[in-house]
Amino acid sequence: MAKRRDDSPGISLFPFLSILACTIGVLTLMIAAMTLSQVAVDQKDQNDEQAQKRLDKYRAAQERTRKATEEIQTLEARLDEATALAAELEKLRREFQARSEAAAKALAEAKTRRDQREILLAQAQELQKQAAARQAEQEKLQKEIESLKAELARRKDVQEGVVQVHPGGTGTDIQGCFIECAASHLVIHEGEPAVVKRDEMDKDARLVALLDRIARQPDRAVIFLVRSDAVYTYQLAARLARSHYARHGKLPIHREGKLDLSLFKKDKK
Repeated sequence: MAKRRDDSPGISLFPFLSILACTIGVLTLMIAAMTLSQVAVDQKDQNDEQAQKRLDKYRAAQERTRKATEEIQTLEARLDEATALAAELEKLRREFQARSEAAAKALAEAKTRRDQREILLAQAQELQKQAAARQAEQEKLQKEIESLKAELARRKDVQEGVVQVHPGGTGTDIQGCFIECAASHLVIHEGEPAVVKRDEMDKDARLVALLDRIARQPDRAVIFLVRSDAVYTYQLAARLARSHYARHGKLPIHREGKLDLSLFKKDKK
């Protein structure tokens, strides 16, 4: 059986549903907006918290930096003080070293002066002894000088005598050439008398020529007339005569005075 069509008027729910749908949509948008807003607030709060933490860390770092800077400044000040103290200590060390060296030098000089003073004292004592010995010697010499002066005064009163030399020994056929031997010289009595110094007799040309000439003449000889104080002079002269192969002899003269050789004069051929 066919359903019967109901032609009576009914109530339409379309506007209500639309409003409900719009309301639901608006609520959904509001909820979404609130949710997004809350998320933004939470995000902002989170960002602010992180920023605060970073700010706290930054401030803490600044505080540490400030404290470190203060400590560095304190350490630099202490370092400057230590450097100044080290420089002062170095200066004091150098002054101490200089004073020590000066003291050591002064001590060495004092020791040297003491040693020199001891040496000078010993030398002074030795000089005193020598002075005393010389004083005694001088007194002795003074006595001898006085004695010699007296002897000289006595001899001045006596006229100087002449010493006559007499021939002696063998060999009267020998013609002699007389050379007088004094303490410091020789006197050649051959022609004009000539004086020859004792230290220069081997260099005197006349004496050397005379000895060579006598060496070539077998009938001639050198006769050394030896004074009492001329023994050494005679020894040197005799040695020189032997070196030139000249025959020689000697006659001692015991008295002072001028020699007289007249007894030896012979006619020359």
